[in-house]
Formats: sequence, C-alpha cells, structure tokens
Amino acid sequence: EKVKQKTDAAGIGEADHEFDLVILDPPNLGVDRMSIPKALRHYEKLVTSAVRLVAPNGLLFVASCTYSIGERELMGLCSRSLAWAERDYRLVSTGSQAADHPGHLMLPESRYLRALLLHLF
Repeated sequence: EKVKQKTDAAGIGEADHEFDLVILDPPNLGVDRMSIPKALRHYEKLVTSAVRLVAPNGLLFVASCTYSIGERELMGLCSRSLAWAERDYRLVSTGSQAADHPGHLMLPESRYLRALLLHLF
C-alpha cells in the first residue's frame, strides 16, 4: 500500500496514517564538540517530526551515530521533543553497538552508536 506523505522542514512529514513502529536513524550530525548545539537542535526537530507518525501504543526507535551526543543527551532531546509533541512515553530499552562493531578502550570515539526504544501512548 502506498503512503502519501507531506514533508516538513526536517524532511519527515505527516503521513495519511500512523505506524506501529517508526525507526529514526539519521547519519552523523556533528563531527566535533563545536557542532553539538546544532546537532541537538537537528535531532530534536527530527524526533518531533517522527513522533507525529507513531500510532498510539506504537514504538519509536531513535538511533544516533554522533559520537559527541551521549546517551544522556539523546534521552534529554527525546524527552524534550516528546513533551513538545504532547506525547506520553516510557523508555523500553537503551542500546549501543553490537559485538560485531567493537569499540576500543583507548578510543572512546570508537564507541559512538546509541539507541533508544520508546513506547508512545
């Protein structure tokens, strides 16, 4: 079935219907510490837009491969975006890279993958 979609400024739109699962997995949005505020704002826009596509009792999976945005920042920006969208939620799970994508203890930037699974009401 085709889904008609209208896009907004963030590139994510409002579909003719909602989905039980929406996966948000953007590319790296910040290459250094100086770009963190801009990357956070961009993630907030993406999450706020994606939330509109999630059906009640649906799931939103948010991934980040931006090293300078840690789990705490990812949770914070998701929390703000969900509040702006006036959606209640609970955190189902957090994640990071799998064993087939190992990080190195002496290279913290090699451990850059983060993910949240949120249940939206």
